[in-house]
Amino acid sequence: MLNAPVYYALAQAHFNPVAAMSKYVDQIQDRLRREGYPLFEPQQVTHLVVPGPGQAQQAEPQITHTVSWLITQSDRTAGFILAPSAITYHTTH
Repeated sequence: MLNAPVYYALAQAHFNPVAAMSKYVDQIQDRLRREGYPLFEPQQVTHLVVPGPGQAQQAEPQITHTVSWLITQSDRTAGFILAPSAITYHTTH
């Protein structure tokens, strides 16, 4: 395919939130580093939470912050995004 289309693929698995995910990140990162994903970048993600209709408690939107960790190949063509309740694999291959 000489003129293959440009694409970006994602696969995501959700799981119950792990409140202590930061305790396990070092082990996960080390395992993925040995598998060819040496780059490691923690990042803070900001979320805007807008209450839906019927939620009587909070009527105002809230801003929350969570930490996620990027574990990527050195050429940045593939990697993982680890969050407290999901892991995402992304690639351009």
